[in-house]
Amino acid sequence: MTAAPEPVLEVPTAQTLVAAKVKDPNASFFDVAARRRQLAGDLPPRVRASLPPRTGCSTTAAPTPPTGAMEIPRRYLAPPPGRGPLNPEQAKRAGPYWQLEDFVAEASTRYGAYGDPAVASCLLATLDAWARAETLLNYDPKAWSQSWFTVEWTTTSAALAVSIIRAEPSLDQDSLQRVTAWLDRVARKQLSHTAVMGGSQNNHAYWRGLMATSTAIVAADDELFRQGLALFATGIEHIAEDGSFPLEMQRGELAVHYQNFAIMPLMATAELARRQGIDLYRYSANGRTLQNAAGFLLSALDDPAVVRKHQSMAQDEVPPEDLSWMEWAALRWHDPRLARHLTHPMFHRRLGGGITALVAGTTPSH
Repeated sequence: MTAAPEPVLEVPTAQTLVAAKVKDPNASFFDVAARRRQLAGDLPPRVRASLPPRTGCSTTAAPTPPTGAMEIPRRYLAPPPGRGPLNPEQAKRAGPYWQLEDFVAEASTRYGAYGDPAVASCLLATLDAWARAETLLNYDPKAWSQSWFTVEWTTTSAALAVSIIRAEPSLDQDSLQRVTAWLDRVARKQLSHTAVMGGSQNNHAYWRGLMATSTAIVAADDELFRQGLALFATGIEHIAEDGSFPLEMQRGELAVHYQNFAIMPLMATAELARRQGIDLYRYSANGRTLQNAAGFLLSALDDPAVVRKHQSMAQDEVPPEDLSWMEWAALRWHDPRLARHLTHPMFHRRLGGGITALVAGTTPSH
């Protein structure tokens, strides 16, 4: 597999981020055409195993847009720190939104890999139905904070999927404009509730940043783009001297899980920004970059003692799919610890779908 040429990148500062603009609304988190050419050649076994079926839009049925107000209860029955028992009602009410995330992630991965216009049209038609129904806009964030969180995740999944198909010439342009305008409206409304939600400066701020950045690109919204980059910068400012995120370290047995959960949207935002000519991997605050947070996480995964100075509770295992961001890390950093986690195909519905299929490189671990 031959690597795509690297873009010319700006090393950003806090001053330059406030003037950033969307340079290419069709640029996803990877070069779609270049990757498709790579996938047509000889592939490392793990990349070959990651490829989706060629036929059909998605193995998940296209979800019907939910109607009425979003009233999704909290994920955990007990308050933080830690997780306590999960709330079964949350999964039930969030189900349609999770189904959409799965659907668009699968469909966009298939289109990204093979370029079938019918798959792109199928994906867009599903999102257009949600746009016409004005889904993701009817909720009270104070009464139903999990609904507010769900909007940031589902919008991110949809926007990343659109970024992959956006340049397909056969797409219905009225439908595409309607979907991107809807996503823009949804993202702006979600961000407008930040103050009333007390600022929400933990990992959710970074997921809001990814939502804003991914949506801004497909909607060509410079103001929203700058909001997304500002939230990325906030995340870097939160990194402690040892690379930990202090607010995530307060989460009991989930401290490592949430350190990882905070890194996920920051990595995806950095990849989107690269395609717009901005190297967020080199953005620093207090002498620290995103690589410091990733390094702390990798050390904690190897040695539980790393977290003990922050959190005495034994740590839950991080779900393997949540380590999908390591595909990007392996492209950007030479850290041998990544290889032990990249042993199987990675897929995450909120990070663009089949990350291995769409971006994995050709280092020996691949």
